[in-house]
Amino acid sequence: MVPIEKSPLVRYNESIASAQKRGIPMDDPSRIRKDPDTGLYVNIPARIREIFRRNRFFRFMDIRLDDVSCGHCRIHMDTVHDRHANHRNVVHGGVITAVSNAVLALTAVTVGLRARTLSSNVVFIRNIDFDSTIYAEGFVENIGTKTVTVSAHVSDPAGRLVATVEATLEILWAFEGIPEMWTTPEFN
Repeated sequence: MVPIEKSPLVRYNESIASAQKRGIPMDDPSRIRKDPDTGLYVNIPARIREIFRRNRFFRFMDIRLDDVSCGHCRIHMDTVHDRHANHRNVVHGGVITAVSNAVLALTAVTVGLRARTLSSNVVFIRNIDFDSTIYAEGFVENIGTKTVTVSAHVSDPAGRLVATVEATLEILWAFEGIPEMWTTPEFN
């Protein structure tokens, strides 16, 4: 007998209840108002931007959030020779990987999930110039009960593909107030 898959809302509510029973902190305090009837943030993109701003790694790497919508986000980082050059005097592949990994977890947040990377496959296509900008765009491909699959495209300012990434992330818990499906394009 094939088990019936639970709806996203049921999984969301169960993950919140399970985490609360185990004493796992569900959320950082927010300044964004929640709808008293639904318990959802009235401006979900603003809440995601708030979560983004609190991330120390993003601040350290000077990563900026450009766009956020359900199942998608776009970030960028400027490359600086003195900080990002490797021994061959090109942008270190680890910088490209770090930016792509940053977009993976943030993309999971857009569907209400706190997640960490279990595995990722980065395919490098070309390098990027110094004193330029790395853009990374993430897309949720699949949401399971314990993992979420996210892909990312890393590009240069001309839109040329620098790298592609496919990753599996472990779902740690759900963010209260950010559902798996939402639309609020007027806030972007």
